[in-house]
Order: sequence, then structure tokens, then C-alpha cells
Amino acid sequence: MDEQKKKVLIAGASGISGSYIAQELSSRSDWQVMGLARTIPPGDSGNDNGMSFLAADMLEPSSLEQVSDHFNDLTHLVYAGYSPMGGSDWAAQTSVNSSMFEILVSAVCRAAPRLQRILLMQGQKYYGSHLGSYKTPT
Repeated sequence: MDEQKKKVLIAGASGISGSYIAQELSSRSDWQVMGLARTIPPGDSGNDNGMSFLAADMLEPSSLEQVSDHFNDLTHLVYAGYSPMGGSDWAAQTSVNSSMFEILVSAVCRAAPRLQRILLMQGQKYYGSHLGSYKTPT
């Protein structure tokens, strides 16, 4: 791999935020982009858009272990993953999502000696949507 090229793993690359970040970084010549999702989205199994996909369950350390050989030259990790497990129980949902993050970071840190940065993306919960409806400016 070119020493100047940065390699990023985008967890949740099939979601809204993750797919946008993947698309943006894939358009830049100094980035190599890998997406991570539970299942590879239809039509994204190839490398036509400059991005490759890995399928793994972030709640299962053994699932991440199976793809960890792809982590060895990572320089960046973008976490845009989200699971609705736990439903409207905020504590349960937080527990699931924090576990996913912790398990992935642990797996990546063990396998990626060149890792420079981890970026945790916040989604709609940043705006408090999990607390119920809210007024938006008109």
C-alpha cells in the first residue's frame, strides 16, 4: 500500500451518514475505503466505486475476528453504526449500541498498529429524537 494513502474502515457504511462519508472519501485519491455492515448491501459487493465491503456483526467478536486481517493497515476508523435493538427502551438501546462500538474498537485496535484516528459519528439522537417529537424551525 502507498504510504501516503490513508485507509479507513467505515462501520455502518450502508446507513445514511456512513454511506455519505464513504462516498466522499472514495472520491479522493489519497483514501482507500472499506465499509463494514452486518450484510453487504445489494450492488456493493464489488469495488466499482473505489470502496470494498466487509460483512460482520459488531455485537459478535468472533464475527469481527473473521475479517480482522483486513484491519492491519487501517489508519482511520469512522463509526457510524446504529442498531434499533432495545426499541423505545433508551437504556437497552444505549447498551446495545455502546457494546457494538466497544467490541469494534477493541478488534480494530488489536489488529491495526497504524491506526491514527477514531471518529464517532452521531446520528439523529444528537437532536433528541429518541425523546419524542420536537419542534423544528420553519
